Amino acid sequence: MNSRRPTLVTTLGLAALLGIGGLGPAHAEGGPPTITSVTPNPVAVDGTLTVTGTGCAAASPVSIRIFPTMGGPQPIELDSDNSGWVADELGDFSRGVDLASQFSAGAELGVVASCTATFDEAQMSDPNAASFVQVALTTPVVDVTVAATASYAARPTVTVTTTDAPGTLNVTLDGNPTPIYTSTTGPLAHTFRLPASLAVRSHTVQAVFDPVSGGAPTVTDTAGIVITKATSRVGLSRTTTAKARVGTRVKMTVTLASAGPRTGTVVIKDGTVARLTFAMRPADNGRRIVYVTLPRTGIRKLTARYAGSSSVLPATSRILSVTVVR
Repeated sequence: MNSRRPTLVTTLGLAALLGIGGLGPAHAEGGPPTITSVTPNPVAVDGTLTVTGTGCAAASPVSIRIFPTMGGPQPIELDSDNSGWVADELGDFSRGVDLASQFSAGAELGVVASCTATFDEAQMSDPNAASFVQVALTTPVVDVTVAATASYAARPTVTVTTTDAPGTLNVTLDGNPTPIYTSTTGPLAHTFRLPASLAVRSHTVQAVFDPVSGGAPTVTDTAGIVITKATSRVGLSRTTTAKARVGTRVKMTVTLASAGPRTGTVVIKDGTVARLTFAMRPADNGRRIVYVTLPRTGIRKLTARYAGSSSVLPATSRILSVTVVR
């Protein structure tokens, strides 16, 4: 709270605005004042704030400044038809100020004062000790959207929209209490991406927005997404087109590409007959040199069949033709 400084915003030079400017310049012997209370808290958007304070000279004019610390509108000025806002013989003052719907619901407001006919920052009350109130937020909103489906490792984008008001936003996944995204600011839209490691199944994203404004309810929204298996591509090749001798081992290269893990079982077939089965390992990085024995002569039509995994779909290579002779 002590880091806030008024940046603004709303100046009510009440005495000057209301025709009592003849009271002259600031009463240096009476300021700066101290605000003792600002009520009610929270205050309605179109409500009246009662500002009470002390420390002005007797009969000194009093001006105030109301400023949004966050979540408020652009700088504006309010006029008031109140008259006679001056300190009493003890230097105390108290008066109601109509907000007139000039500040956003949920905005936090600070109030400072000066014992002058028009607001004077050089003689204002301590802004670090200003009274802070919230504009009532009766209907906060949070909305979460994400694609209905996404493939494994795709890192789908989540967008969460909240009321433009101070508060805490926490987004969780599948009921885990640890947030995957959190924010203590109040922008309208928050965008982030889900982890690449989400398992192949249905998931639930939940957003909870807890406004700072007193009395405002906490709101929740959820969205579902189904993670499907990633696609894969498998290749089978030779570095030569030379004929192979029957019964000898033929050197071949198998490649596997996928956004998911490039591991799992690969079978090399000669037509419909399996000639070699092996495991593509993490250390292979999607590329493995193998040797296949072909026991029959003729043009052999070879394919590599990747069996897939829990997160990757199966795939079959194009036909590799190898001529086998005696």
